[in-house]
Amino acid sequence: MFGSILDDVYQSICSNTNTLTGMDLYEFKSGFYEKSVEYMGHSKNLTGITELLVSMYLKNYLIKKNSPLKIENNAKRIGENGRQNEVDIAFVDPSRWIDCFNKPKIVTGFSIKNEIGGAQWQAHEKTSEYCCSIKEKYGSNNLAQDLFRLENIKRGSNTPFNSCTIIFEKVDTKYERYLQTIKRDYPNHYYIILYKNNIPIWEELSKLEL
Repeated sequence: MFGSILDDVYQSICSNTNTLTGMDLYEFKSGFYEKSVEYMGHSKNLTGITELLVSMYLKNYLIKKNSPLKIENNAKRIGENGRQNEVDIAFVDPSRWIDCFNKPKIVTGFSIKNEIGGAQWQAHEKTSEYCCSIKEKYGSNNLAQDLFRLENIKRGSNTPFNSCTIIFEKVDTKYERYLQTIKRDYPNHYYIILYKNNIPIWEELSKLEL
């Protein structure tokens, strides 16, 4: 029964792919959390719904575009520092492979965040000169962490690609400055904030030159 509910959500997304706004997708997530609180008293450990909703949208986006690209969830690639990082959702080109790792090339990478806030950094990241430079410039938050891990992959085996961080909740003023600076410094990285965003996601994605 629960599977049919998810199918209904997907069909609703499919029927409105061209016109669905950021706020529409936000309200799907918000409604799920509200019901979780109603039945459980909380919505802890349910962050996977954000990635699920974006994955549903992007899957149908490629279908509607009649694109030869495929979706790979939790796409792991070796970065510049020899460590493996993960892209939440990736558009990959099945005709272009990274021979040494037997993986298709990432063409566009999507990182999904419910909100911007603190971050738990790995020990090797704390000692990385490049990582420290990013933290110094953009703060020790998950916005900076997200950027470092994406850039690590782009500088590594996969070679550069366009990327986009999709943020569900409102970005607080204290993080807005960092976000604007990153957008200026990294022109091939984009942000889509869904909260109170009445622009169709289809139009937002056009900025990525897909």
